[in-house]
Amino acid sequence: MQTEEPKQFRLNRQVFIIAVVALLALAPPMAFVILSLRTTFGPKPAPPSAAAAETSAPLQKALEDIADKSLAPPSLDEASGSVVNLETNDPERELARVEALAKNFDAVALPAAREGGQIRLRVSLAENQSANFVQACLEKKSPPPVADNTDPARVLVEVVIKKNIAP
Repeated sequence: MQTEEPKQFRLNRQVFIIAVVALLALAPPMAFVILSLRTTFGPKPAPPSAAAAETSAPLQKALEDIADKSLAPPSLDEASGSVVNLETNDPERELARVEALAKNFDAVALPAAREGGQIRLRVSLAENQSANFVQACLEKKSPPPVADNTDPARVLVEVVIKKNIAP
């Protein structure tokens, strides 16, 4: 009897296609493993050097100055009429009067700050009521607020109460 010899392996087109498909299927998992090992055991980034910190300090200062100028709230100055100075013999009594006056104008008063023998009170009220409020504070009377159904813009008025110093 004659036996057939086993066929030898031959590289043909089908073998080549199977090898390419297997490599393409294994490429993403192998890339993930390689990148994971590289980030875990690879070189660590160096901390910033002193020279880099020195060169970034002026830039940081410039950015902070720009932020201070552009983001700072407008200051309360006497020229704009948003600061009312009151002098009285009894600052606590005057403070109570101004707080009651603020309630009449539907204003919100922040807690009073006592500093250097004076009392500072900041009052947030409707912009169209600010002139009447300032006048009422100065004249020590309570005019009725103007009724307005719209929701106007709000302004901040600072009331500074100082104690009278008799000569």
